[in-house]
Amino acid sequence: MEDFGSFANLESGSEEENIPLPKKRKLQADYVQTDQFESMEHAKLYCKSRGYKFRVKSKSAQGTKHFYICKFDDGCPSKAFILLPGKVLELA
Repeated sequence: MEDFGSFANLESGSEEENIPLPKKRKLQADYVQTDQFESMEHAKLYCKSRGYKFRVKSKSAQGTKHFYICKFDDGCPSKAFILLPGKVLELA
């Protein structure tokens, strides 16, 4: 049987309870442009064939970005986005 003595100390009425936990750092992703597409449908099919699922859409100074994440595992660091700057579609 395991000893849970340290766990019991955390629940005691000590002042250590008021110490805030450190914030989790967000991973900064470096995107690199890999392809250009003539239509949104081609870009979506490309992402789907590579194992990505749609996550969120946001607007930026560069245009509208459609962000995709790995559909196989929540911890997967693989990410992509489609940038809609105008008539040409880019996957980064």
